[in-house]
Amino acid sequence: MNSGYAIVRSGIVEHLISGRLSLFDLGIYVVIHLQADFKTGIWRGSAPRILATSPAGTSLRAVQRGLERLNEIGFLRSFHQRGLRGNYPILIDKYDIRTGALKGMRLNAWKSESWEKPRYEVVAESVALLGAESVAERAPSSVCSNQESVKQLHAASSKPEDSVWEFLEISPYGPISFRTLLESRWASRNGDPRSELIGGAIDAWEAANGRRLVGCAALFRALSDLRDSEAPQVPTVNDLRPKER
Repeated sequence: MNSGYAIVRSGIVEHLISGRLSLFDLGIYVVIHLQADFKTGIWRGSAPRILATSPAGTSLRAVQRGLERLNEIGFLRSFHQRGLRGNYPILIDKYDIRTGALKGMRLNAWKSESWEKPRYEVVAESVALLGAESVAERAPSSVCSNQESVKQLHAASSKPEDSVWEFLEISPYGPISFRTLLESRWASRNGDPRSELIGGAIDAWEAANGRRLVGCAALFRALSDLRDSEAPQVPTVNDLRPKER
């Protein structure tokens, strides 16, 4: 079972106001978010699975129509094969990954080759402010009356470690998309080992782009040194010998 929270696109409100979607359709959309894999944004389900969570008296056909509408407006991309029964994969378009190796990426369902080869893109604006927002949540409301206040609060508390490049003592390396991903993850770090965070960003970028990160020798050297410094110290033979009195 997933834990944590699910983020639902606010753009769906426009479709509710215009009448293209009903509150029933919104309920289906929310249930799919709650049941989806938080690490990928992919849901394996079907109309019967949704029906199992619905109030008594809900018809299977109504759920099927709701899924069809969500697919038609592009919020979901279904990979259902006609004639086959059981659960099937559905990609949630513009799903922001908040955990796992792809943290900081957004699923682009309609640019994905298939559900087995989903397309992920870097999210800069929403993830980069996570660190500042976590501070803002603990501050008085008068200090954080708007988003600009959050940015100022984050800037005021900045220190060398707030920049991954200053922390590593190297210049920025790699494509802009990689630097944005790494800097976003660094801004929202929560106590995990620094080497795991940086290594995870490299792995996520390579997985999303289908190629190796090249031209970053200084970054890989700095990462290797960081891993060595974070590794637990193994006592030597001399350390184990009793000291002479």
